[in-house]
Amino acid sequence: MIRIDNITKTINNNKILNNITINFRPHELVCILGQSGSGKTTLLNLIGNNDTPTTGNIYLGKTNIKNISSQQYHNQIISYIFQDYNLIKNLSLKDNIELPLKLTNKKIYSKRLTKLITKLNIDKIITKKVKYLSGGEKQRVAIARTILTNTKIILADEPTGALDTFNSEKIMKILKDLSKHKLVIVVTHNQELAKKYATRIIEIKDGKIKSDNNPCHKIYNYHLKPHKLKLKYKEIIKICINNIQSKLGRNILKILAFSISTFFLSLILSINQGLNKEINNLNQNNYYTYPLIISSYSYDKYNLKNQTQNTTEININKYTIKNNIDNKLIDTLKSLDKNTYLGISYSKMTENNNLLISNPSNNLFKIIKGTYPQNNNEVMLLLDNNNSIDEELQNSLNIHGTNYNDYLNKKILINSLEVKITAIVKSNNEYLSSQNGIVYNPELINTKIESISIYPKTREGKEKINYHFGYKDYTEETYGIILFQEQVIRIASYLGNLNLVEGDGLRKALSKKKMSEMLKFHDKIKPHAIEKGCTNKEFEEIWDEWVEFAK
Repeated sequence: MIRIDNITKTINNNKILNNITINFRPHELVCILGQSGSGKTTLLNLIGNNDTPTTGNIYLGKTNIKNISSQQYHNQIISYIFQDYNLIKNLSLKDNIELPLKLTNKKIYSKRLTKLITKLNIDKIITKKVKYLSGGEKQRVAIARTILTNTKIILADEPTGALDTFNSEKIMKILKDLSKHKLVIVVTHNQELAKKYATRIIEIKDGKIKSDNNPCHKIYNYHLKPHKLKLKYKEIIKICINNIQSKLGRNILKILAFSISTFFLSLILSINQGLNKEINNLNQNNYYTYPLIISSYSYDKYNLKNQTQNTTEININKYTIKNNIDNKLIDTLKSLDKNTYLGISYSKMTENNNLLISNPSNNLFKIIKGTYPQNNNEVMLLLDNNNSIDEELQNSLNIHGTNYNDYLNKKILINSLEVKITAIVKSNNEYLSSQNGIVYNPELINTKIESISIYPKTREGKEKINYHFGYKDYTEETYGIILFQEQVIRIASYLGNLNLVEGDGLRKALSKKKMSEMLKFHDKIKPHAIEKGCTNKEFEEIWDEWVEFAK
């Protein structure tokens, strides 16, 4: 039935089995004897298809077992009686015995089961859990399970190794009875039991057949039947419940720990999602106050924002958008719904362009001292969040003082035109509140419009303005400029080894267009940039782009 054809098994260059050839009959009790390390268990594992030979083949009839699926071979052809029993501790004896039948969807005959457990003397303990049994009882349960599966071949590895003489005799008698209808192959050290019960004894020494007292030369055929393995969901659930109940306290703690972990993970994810949503809403609500700017030269903020990979190159020209500010555009602005914006400012080219702010509307400013301008030649002095003005502004326009009265009614020159400061103001607009400078009426200056700033009233108003312009590239949000500004600061900090304080100083110089301060950073950053591989020409090109941006 089983034919071993000239097999060799080598492990780490040591031949465990050497050119073994054996033919087994369909019905016989074969005992394989030999000292420890002789290769008995290795041979049993090869027959059971739990291992593969280095050379040679094993046949079931005329079929090489390599061509039989492992699932079919182990559930239809071969069954094991293990020395360590391999029983499921949390199941009863009855469940352990019946499990292989349920797994193979074979019918369970209660009369046959009752007769078998009575014969094996385990009928009185059939409802006990395996963990409460002795070694002999466990071995008899394992044999009952093997018998009930009704496979054609039974392999037993030292089935009596852990039993006393009485139980060993009893087990061998059972195996002897089984061999009348099956092939039973037993690996054992006990020569007395082998001689008493075996129909054939094979002795192995040093990986070779030393003796075989009843060799078989006939080749038997065997026809395989289709077989499908599937355990019913009911049985799977039953095993799971038994496993949970066996260690109930530990499993309750595990379930509790898992539930708490899942709860807090869900809580953290929910909080994170809520925070992200709130942050997005906060950003949208805060930045809607930033004006939409139409500049004669503006920047594509979306692509600028994505240019973060190369730390030494920013080609500003690539992202420059040129706009034609003409009467047609002015007419388009006049057709805007007045309920969508707070004011529109028209910034013109002046001598001190970085210090002057075109007045979009008096409504965006609150008086600290003085009165709103009544004529074109009257201006306002805007203080920033810190209630201060820049030193550059004071020096450039020659306005100095320690209190509000020192600035009120002060006369200054803008584009060689004399104007008077009639009010000191602050702004409640998010964007304007960070600025300081002279707020003038655009009609004061008769030069070309450089840029137009539209201050939305609400977030919805901002969307309507964008829609009015058809979401054109020339409607550029100041927030986009700020994003690019932060990109410049990041690159500059890397090139010039700037600390946080110095980076903040550069940010202020950029936002307030302080060219003198920018020049100081030029001299500080350049040596470090050259050390990091920038050529003099490359650095100057980058710097020129930053200065152009600041202007």
